Amino acid sequence: MIYCNDFFYNGEIYNMYYDSNFKQIKFYLDGVEQVIPYLDYKYNVLNGNYLRGKDLLLGSILTLGIVANLIIINDIVDTYAYDRNIISPTMVVTESTEENEFSTNFVDKKLSSSDFYKELYNNSDNEKKEILNLTKLVIRDNNDYLDQKDILNSFSSLKIVITSNDKLLTNTSDNIIGRYDQETNTLYLKEGLDEDVLNTTIFHEFLHFLSKSGFVSTSFNKNGYIGDALNEGMTQLLVNEYFKNQLFVYSNEVSITKALVEMVGSDFMRECYFSHDLDSLIDELSKYVSHEDVISLLKNMDNAKIAYNDEDRDNYASFNRKCWDIIGNIYMNKFGKDIEKDRLMMAYKEGTSFDSVVSVSKKYFIGNEDKSYKINYYYIDGNSGYLIDTILIDDNNRYVNINTKKKTTS
Repeated sequence: MIYCNDFFYNGEIYNMYYDSNFKQIKFYLDGVEQVIPYLDYKYNVLNGNYLRGKDLLLGSILTLGIVANLIIINDIVDTYAYDRNIISPTMVVTESTEENEFSTNFVDKKLSSSDFYKELYNNSDNEKKEILNLTKLVIRDNNDYLDQKDILNSFSSLKIVITSNDKLLTNTSDNIIGRYDQETNTLYLKEGLDEDVLNTTIFHEFLHFLSKSGFVSTSFNKNGYIGDALNEGMTQLLVNEYFKNQLFVYSNEVSITKALVEMVGSDFMRECYFSHDLDSLIDELSKYVSHEDVISLLKNMDNAKIAYNDEDRDNYASFNRKCWDIIGNIYMNKFGKDIEKDRLMMAYKEGTSFDSVVSVSKKYFIGNEDKSYKINYYYIDGNSGYLIDTILIDDNNRYVNINTKKKTTS
């Protein structure tokens, strides 16, 4: 019997084992042994929901949020549905060839962005049409990276809930105004938001839906998940490029994400994000520092996010310093230059404090043809900020002395 992973159920951590002889997954729930047949890495559909056998085998975040789905077991047409309440396999009569309203649209061909959007739009109620109208450009611009099959089927069952119940929005003390719950495929929005905030919140949470929570879907530490901060940074970075005046939302996470995009490239980062592939990003960064350092970078990002929300300045500064030490090593080993002489990278670093935010007008994912951009330095005053410095820079002249005098705006 081979140990596979830990997984979460009702707030508890359980050990999962895979028995290679009998092709079974075993775990104990309330002292009772539970047995689930081994699930092949296959897709099948029921009621617009997809389930991957590999996700169950690896004990992913989906493991025990199991909704009743059809799956293929060892290439046999017999199928199982999993009752999320009793967590045990139940035989069902339905053949594995059953199709839902979307499944006939796909053989091996990927739809164009316009056809993909039409499929989503034509099978939506008015509430979902409003979301699609808001997110049309990001769907168009990132069509090459989207899992169309999964999104089409998931979108049919996506629920939108506007609520004043903070417990539905978060189980932490964070001031959360929106949340996408992957397990229940529900987009929660806080009641009473003004139109601008509501639109950017919908956009942010719908990006989580499109990427199925992005980087956070991969686990590397025994008792939890890493990549939450990077996931939020990448999500908000995209929001910032499609909307204005989002400077103070996940500013630390965005700054570090931008620094990483500089090292791996925007197309590669976008592909990793929309295919929720943290492994490939870790492998790419591990070309320049050790695998352990990359994991440490991600963990310290997560810890800095928690410390910031707790207003723990000392630990926040410590975690950030560790992040930038590793980023500096990646930069040196890739480019053969000292990161401290790169004005742009230092701007990102300087924007990760409690009291300041650095806004860089450089785009990474849309409208990035212009190679010159401004670095604007803001001092945070409560929930807003005011501009204190601006410098103009371009990609051909980034390697300037860190002590170069900044231009002061009038």
